[in-house]
Amino acid sequence: MSRKQKKISEAAYCYNKMLTVRNNAEYFHYELSAFLSAVRSPLQYAYEEVKGTTKQKWYDNKISNSPILKFFKDKRDINIHERPIQANQHLDLRAFEPICISDAVDVAIRRPDGSVVKRDVKPESTPVISKDPIPATLVIGYKFSDWQGPEDVFSLCKQYLNEVKEFIKEGIQKGFLSN
Repeated sequence: MSRKQKKISEAAYCYNKMLTVRNNAEYFHYELSAFLSAVRSPLQYAYEEVKGTTKQKWYDNKISNSPILKFFKDKRDINIHERPIQANQHLDLRAFEPICISDAVDVAIRRPDGSVVKRDVKPESTPVISKDPIPATLVIGYKFSDWQGPEDVFSLCKQYLNEVKEFIKEGIQKGFLSN
């Protein structure tokens, strides 16, 4: 396995750890920091390979044309050189209550003079109520305050990891990067 692939695997491991420790904000931020460092490394290795060559234009264009690649490059740089990155924690309480829905149908056949020939009233259906209540759940999530989109940290990190994988794969396929 190449060093780029090892770092991608390390980043995937850190991502999965972020999911498992999401209920502990301190541990979550440790894993986020490790993720930011690991997932940036393949791009740095790639840059070293193309720097100063005609292939650097491909690299620069790929980075500048991806809002996610640019965003996370800055996040990693801040995290390493300035201060630890913090994501805002948010809590969603999801509670479920059963509802009853029933219906009734009133059918009448009327003559042109307004008299009723036949009238049928179908009884209301028996409402179905769940016997097993669904317990309320607390979902802990994180957001970057400076990200403009609706995505949370987990979906952004997953997208970033996938973009890095595709970036490296494309570079290898085009012959710009070593395997």
